[in-house]
Amino acid sequence: MRFTKKTIKLAFLLAALPLLYACDRDLRKAEELYQRAQNIHHEEAATITDPLGEAIQLLEGYLSRHHDDPAGTLLLWRCYLQAGHPRAQAMAENMRRMPERVRSIFYREVRREREDEMRARMVYLFGEIDSTLDVKPLIKILERDQSIKVQRAAAEVLAQRGASAAIPLLLQKLGAEQSAARYYACGALACFPQPQIVTALLARLEDSNEAQDVRHQAAHALALMGQHQFDGRGKLLQQLERLLENQAEPADTRLLAAYSLAALGQTRGHDLAMANAKSDDAYLRGLAIITLGYIGDNQALPYLADALLYGNKALRLQAAEALGRLGDAKALPTLYKALDDPSDAVRDAANQSINRIKALSKSG
Repeated sequence: MRFTKKTIKLAFLLAALPLLYACDRDLRKAEELYQRAQNIHHEEAATITDPLGEAIQLLEGYLSRHHDDPAGTLLLWRCYLQAGHPRAQAMAENMRRMPERVRSIFYREVRREREDEMRARMVYLFGEIDSTLDVKPLIKILERDQSIKVQRAAAEVLAQRGASAAIPLLLQKLGAEQSAARYYACGALACFPQPQIVTALLARLEDSNEAQDVRHQAAHALALMGQHQFDGRGKLLQQLERLLENQAEPADTRLLAAYSLAALGQTRGHDLAMANAKSDDAYLRGLAIITLGYIGDNQALPYLADALLYGNKALRLQAAEALGRLGDAKALPTLYKALDDPSDAVRDAANQSINRIKALSKSG
């Protein structure tokens, strides 16, 4: 019997089929185990099995035979993260070396992931991996995902990459029912300095019925936009000054305008901030203190120190940053205490401020 090249090739393919089937079976089994591990985590049920560990073993074996399989690599990264495994970072580096492959399965895998926190981390990872950034899947996630946490991750990645295609949806999110969605939309829109966005953010800032953190985020976004030269920047500054000087405006609106202007290096809100630095209203007091911190008035130091130790998370973070800007060594004891703050962001800000004050002391 003569064997042609075609029949030999067919014979090899037939011989390989069981191995290919076994590999695919390993991947599917690992996915099932990963899902089971999440169920156990949610139900906090006692079990003598370790589905996550078994999934990791299967995936490590699978990837030893299929090094560049994106679905297997992404799944193993998630397993490592859930298990707190130190190899998670190495898997992330592997995916950075194959952005095209990851892009091809990214949206599908995000939709299949059940955990909100994990989906958000996948979105942030995709932003780091894909240098060209295909914005379509991220816009779909921003529009369709039910988790505010995941939406925020998509909005932040789109904003960091300057994806103007996201602007209409972000403007739409400013009218969302959930204040958390309006909050992240304000933050993301800061990356797109345009007159229409200035108008939308000013509307959030001036709305006395809006949530306090959203109004503050809108003021912060306007300050960030004001740092760039764009058509409408002069009008933005004029509108903020008008709000600040208008005695008929509520105190919080005027202070928000003072805060934005102070962040842009203007001191016109100093007297208003000093007048509210001891206010019984915690919101007004916080705005006044942070404004004074931006202005650089050392009279604000005791107020900032108090805010850093006893304020809410947002106020503690801004107080830690403001103390660094003041650069006064008297703030160091308070900043050292803040290194034990429960928030990672506050601890990082306190550490950066400590280093900044020390550097200023050496140079001075």
